This record gives sequence, structure tokens and C-alpha cells, in this order.
Amino acid sequence: MNQQAEYFDGQTAARYSVALRFDAAGLQISEDGINQFWPYANIRYASEDPDDRPLTFRCHMSQLDATRLIIADQTTIDTLRIRCPDLEDRIRRNRQRKRGVLWATAGTVSLGLIVWSSIHFLPRIAAPLIPISWEESLGDAVVDDIEGIFGAVTKGEVKRCETADGRLALDILTSLLVSQVKTPYRFTIIVLDVDMVNALAAPGGRIVVFKKLLSEATSADEVAGILAHEMGHVISRDPTEAVARDMGMSLVFNVLLGGLGSGITGAAGQALLSSAYSRDAEQASDRIALGILSRAQISPKGFADFFDRMSKEDGGVGGAMSFMSSHPPSGERAKAARNAVPANVQPALSDADWKALKTICGNS
Repeated sequence: MNQQAEYFDGQTAARYSVALRFDAAGLQISEDGINQFWPYANIRYASEDPDDRPLTFRCHMSQLDATRLIIADQTTIDTLRIRCPDLEDRIRRNRQRKRGVLWATAGTVSLGLIVWSSIHFLPRIAAPLIPISWEESLGDAVVDDIEGIFGAVTKGEVKRCETADGRLALDILTSLLVSQVKTPYRFTIIVLDVDMVNALAAPGGRIVVFKKLLSEATSADEVAGILAHEMGHVISRDPTEAVARDMGMSLVFNVLLGGLGSGITGAAGQALLSSAYSRDAEQASDRIALGILSRAQISPKGFADFFDRMSKEDGGVGGAMSFMSSHPPSGERAKAARNAVPANVQPALSDADWKALKTICGNS
């Protein structure tokens, strides 16, 4: 994917129009006389306010620290935000540190009171009080647990699918969806080489997709609908509430004692895999997904087709979703998706990117 941007060399006032290309490890910047490679791990915000447009970026390397890259295209910005782990290492973190400390302290005290006063409603009340950073750590633990669970089932190591072209296509699709919703979560999509038609949301913006779901999907629009649905669960904090509900006091005390300790590891993934969301939670996630797809001008017909196909394959009882039944195919849900088709829709991905995404796990 090539995008245009403006480049300053840091030595003169000259402004250059350059082409950008997303490689597996970094951003390639090229034009007549300019040929630079910025590793994703070294790209930082240079703008005072990362919410303004256009945005200015810099490369945190001694020989390139004075250079600047100005990007106006929203999709390019969103793709960088997904691929660059430390964009916000200074500007936004410094701005939020004092507020975060006060908020975390208040949340910890509130959690302690909730434990003693409202044990039956603890998961629903406690989930919104868990700091995002701790929720992200919990999500990482859940993903590691899921890998271990399926590795034990298959008696081997479960691979994360990361072909360069497939990863880029997935990042493009993710950035398109994320740009349609305001949320504190930074979504990370993990594709596991598991022969199962399933996807699930984990705490902290982590979403796990199994290989067979991608291989059996008939369009990028289908995958977009599924990802948007899982994003809806994350935004509603359903996965965090599910883990808190199933793990109960062990999760709460880990949070109260200052984070996520060893008591969480090995149990969080199993708790999420064995849980199922309520009908209300599924419908709420569907509504969020349809809103995301509408704003992105992606047809929800693919989302409806997915429900219809799963319903036919499993006889309408939800079994084809396999290991857990948090996504039961439903004629009612398919009908709602079809009725929400907006005007001027466009494919979620180009044909080339869709082909690349289908082979993100390689040719196996």
C-alpha cells in the first residue's frame, strides 16, 4: 500500500512530497533523492496534540531524529497507530500520568468497597473500574492461555499467523474499523493456526481469530463484520466482566494488590473460553458492529451471510461455532444486518488484500 506524505530532512526548510510503503518491520519513505527506512519501534509522535490533523511523526534514531513526516490521510495514521508500539511514549502518557494515578487510586479504593458491599454484582461493577493498562495485561495473559490450551489439545505449539502481506491486509482492515469509533482501547488482532471457525474478544482490546474462520469466509466484508462484533464486546467490556465473573475473588484481589500476579496465569483463558455472553450482550455488540460498518461504508450483508451459513451448517443450534457458543447464528440477527445496508457501500478490502489476508497463515 503506497500513500503520500510530506517530509522534512531536518537540515533545511525544504518540503518534499514522498511515497510511503508499509513493510513488515517498518515504514519505507522514498522519492527522488530520498530513501529512508523507519522501524515501527522507533516511530514517535512529533505533534503537540495527536488528535489534530495532519499529524507529524519523527524517527527516534540519532541519525534521523531531526527529520519529520507529516501525514494527513486518516487510514495511514490509523495503520501506523496499530503497527507502532510506542507512538505515545511521551506526549500522551505524560499528559495522562497524574490523572491516571488519581484514577487508579480511586478505582482501587472503589474495588475494595465493592468487594464487601456488593459481591453478587461484583463482575459488572468491577470491570469498568479496572485500569486499561491492567486490562491489557489481562488480555495478553488470556491470549497466552488460549495458545497453551489449544497447544495441549493438539500436542504441539500453536502458531500465530504473521505472513507479511496478510498482516498488512489485516492491519488495513483493522484501522478502517477502528477509525469509526472513539474508544480508549488499542485493538490488536491475533490470528491463531487453529482449525476452528471461531473468533473471540479478550480484555484490553485483544481479539483472537482462528485460521479456519478466515479460510471459510467468502468475503472481506464477512471478516469485517465479525471483527466489528468482537470490537463491540471489547468496548462494552464483556470479556473483562466474563473473566471477573468466572474467576471471582482471585481476579479482584490480584487487582487490589497492585496488578496481575501469577494467580491469573493459566486460568484467565480457560475462563473466557468457557463463558458465553447473554442475549442482550450479543445484541448490543451487533448494534455496535452495524454502526461501525455503516460509518465505514462496508455492507453488513457479509455479516448476515456468515450467520446464515453457520446456521445451515450446524442445524441452527449454534454448534458450528464450536468451542464456545457466544456467537449463535440467528435468522433474526442476519435479518437485522441485511436491513442495515447503507448507501454507497464499498468492499472492506481490495481483491489483492483479501487474497493476502486469506493466506496469513501461509499455504498450509
